Amino acid sequence: LISLFLICSAIIISPQSHKWGIEDPLAKISQQDSLRQNLCKEPVNKEVYRPGKNHLINNNNKDNKSSSVFYRPEKITCDDTVRYSYTYDNSGNCLTETLENLVNYSWVNSWEMIYTYDNSGNCLTQLYQVWSNNAWLYVSRTTHTYNNHGAILSELDENWMNSEWVNNYRSTRVYNDSGKLLSELDENWANTAWVNFSRYTYIYNISGKSLTALAENWMNNEWEKYWRKTYTYDNSGNCLTALYEEWSGNLLVKSDRGTFSYNSAGKRLTSLEENWIDNAWVNYSYEAFTYDNSGNYLTIQDEEWSNNTWVNAYYYEYSYNNSGKRLSYLAKKWIDTSWVNFVRSTYSYDNSGNMLTELEEIWSNGAWANSERRTDTYDASGNCILDLKEDWLNNAWVNNNRYTITYNNSGYMITFLDEEWSNNIWTGVYRFLYVYDDNGNCIHGEYYLFPVGIFITDVSIDISYNYHKNDLEFYDVNSVDAEYKIITNVASVNIKIPSFNLQQNYPNPWNPTTTINYSLAMAGNVKLTVYNAIGSKVATIVNEYKPAGNYSVQLNGSNLASGIYLYRLESGNYSAAKKFVLMK
Repeated sequence: LISLFLICSAIIISPQSHKWGIEDPLAKISQQDSLRQNLCKEPVNKEVYRPGKNHLINNNNKDNKSSSVFYRPEKITCDDTVRYSYTYDNSGNCLTETLENLVNYSWVNSWEMIYTYDNSGNCLTQLYQVWSNNAWLYVSRTTHTYNNHGAILSELDENWMNSEWVNNYRSTRVYNDSGKLLSELDENWANTAWVNFSRYTYIYNISGKSLTALAENWMNNEWEKYWRKTYTYDNSGNCLTALYEEWSGNLLVKSDRGTFSYNSAGKRLTSLEENWIDNAWVNYSYEAFTYDNSGNYLTIQDEEWSNNTWVNAYYYEYSYNNSGKRLSYLAKKWIDTSWVNFVRSTYSYDNSGNMLTELEEIWSNGAWANSERRTDTYDASGNCILDLKEDWLNNAWVNNNRYTITYNNSGYMITFLDEEWSNNIWTGVYRFLYVYDDNGNCIHGEYYLFPVGIFITDVSIDISYNYHKNDLEFYDVNSVDAEYKIITNVASVNIKIPSFNLQQNYPNPWNPTTTINYSLAMAGNVKLTVYNAIGSKVATIVNEYKPAGNYSVQLNGSNLASGIYLYRLESGNYSAAKKFVLMK
């Protein structure tokens, strides 16, 4: 999902309507579903899963194991041609993961991962081997050590060569008493000796907030700066300045600085961006924000630095109902010497707060003209069962595309159908189908793309199990079938968190709220942020210091548009992200 991290300017071209549009800086409503943007005419290399992602190691510890009985996948078959088999210890930790391919109607071994753990459930070794000439052959091995908080102290990668293990790479980490990462040293093995490769150094204030982060590369037998980040804060912990510097050799080649101000509630009032050019700071962009009494954005004004003066660029206005749900969004563009209307959206909701309609209008010839309309329908449980998009053409609303979703009695999605309006009929684009057993385990997942010869890349079938507490993703496959094993004899107490973990949200797709669970191996500052399909931040769920443990938070997407989003967890040197779908 590379597109999730692209940073775009405030003006985009909608690939579907081929018209210019200003993006809402809060929601930045995407004009087209990200899956549709990935449609291509060329076939792709099929990749189901690669060894080394540790997906079962991470996912096994998502639940608190408060029950003495839970479920783990034992066999998973993809497209009836690839099969994964798993074994576990009594704590539910994955011991082996074996991949087989169907060859001449028989299952043939391909590769295998073997794991070992310490008493706290931390993975100590990970052995990768392949099947060749009817025997398993070692390929590589990774070994970890940990401190008392479960944080990784060292990682050693070795390759099997000439019947012995040969060093390849190692990483060593140092932490302070609060569990914050102070340094990380990466080394490569060359000519029978360890050779420095890269080094990262971190400094924090007494509140645990980052002051500096320095990255260095080993060049010509000395450390050479690569990049550095420097931060300052006010007494409330709000970031006042953020400085980024980048070097090539000993030459500073890039430097950017952000300066921020806040109101008494900690809401950002201004944001100034500058670039270092010709030994001086040069203004680049400026943003000013206003809020209502509930802390909702009322206005955002963007300015750009041009010819040594600030020039207005864009202006955004928002309004809300008594529940804090957005009622309208208005974007204006500075043309010549005045603000000119550009695009606006209005929203309506049912009594439960679910968004019913979203109307987008564009400013044309001195008047507002209809552009797009979305209409959502819900079942009695508040699950979205229909999302309809229409375009305004020739003075009438014309169907564009629609999503139809069905659920079982537990609220798990069973079918997801995407259709487009073509030649006055609904034509299927793609469909997901899921089947569950009575224990909330998905036993069958299926993906079907209707137009022959068209492929969607990076689409996964998500197999959830253990009542949606755990999940696995399989890419570029059409069907997944799963069998499960009951794990018993798990102690319900004294279960330590072996590592940081970010869980898949539930439910997914969701509307208007969803739950995100995560685990922290050690105390530290935690940031849980939501980004839209073009990489713009649309919400900050968590931004505070937290002790080690398991956490659960709810996200309300009432003010967000339907689409694919990314949520990212950051704490210390840990960072993980997952995608989810808001379907209104």
